[in-house]
Amino acid sequence: MLPKENLLQRSIETFWHTFPSTWRSIHTYTHNLAMEHYHITMKQFIILQEIHDGKTSVSQLAESGHISRPAISRLVDVLVNKHLVTRLENPLDRRHVQLSLTTDGDRLLSQLYDHTRHWMAERMSTLSDEELTTMIHSLELLRKTFVE
Repeated sequence: MLPKENLLQRSIETFWHTFPSTWRSIHTYTHNLAMEHYHITMKQFIILQEIHDGKTSVSQLAESGHISRPAISRLVDVLVNKHLVTRLENPLDRRHVQLSLTTDGDRLLSQLYDHTRHWMAERMSTLSDEELTTMIHSLELLRKTFVE
């Protein structure tokens, strides 16, 4: 077995040789799917995800995406015009507008996720049960190490 320092360095190198290209592959697939089948850009898709995850104001979206409020507002306008997002004015303070997904927005997001999951499952189906279990364990360790 390699000394711990060597294992750490090998783990870091393997990470950098694996994650960026893996993420790029998934991102490219999702981007192409969003554009070709659902006629939305990746930025619009990300906004739909953010709204779904609870960011319901232009300010929150701008902050989380590091994009100006006017730019986010224009992207939201497109999604509203596509009937994927609604704006709800606060009756007590008209300056505060809450964003939410429409039924069509929810459906689009769900279908896009389903297609992406299916594509990923096809790609991963060649792995053995042991390899899949190892992958799950490794990904959980990464989340625990860097996120939690």
